[in-house]
Amino acid sequence: MSRRSRKNINIAVVGARGRMGREIVKLAKGAGFKVTAKIDGEDLWPEGAAARNLRGVIEFSSPQGLRRALQWCVKHKKPLVTGATGLSAGDRAALKKASKKIPIL
Repeated sequence: MSRRSRKNINIAVVGARGRMGREIVKLAKGAGFKVTAKIDGEDLWPEGAAARNLRGVIEFSSPQGLRRALQWCVKHKKPLVTGATGLSAGDRAALKKASKKIPIL
């Protein structure tokens, strides 16, 4: 996919204010992606047209952030890329279950 065609790919970044999140936002923009939602803590998640226009979510926050992201992605049928660490067995089971409904990396 050319850089030009990626300009219209809207993504959300969860954990965007953290060290890794800031780097992901910077790299995404440099690669031609459009970060249309930066989500941290209790920030509101996109709904309606904003949710429909998102092509996927990159989550690099915490187990709690992962749980919210996973729930939102399944509800809106959006792919999820996660880099969360410190996950419980329940979190890993939830990821496995969700992977039957949406792409997860």
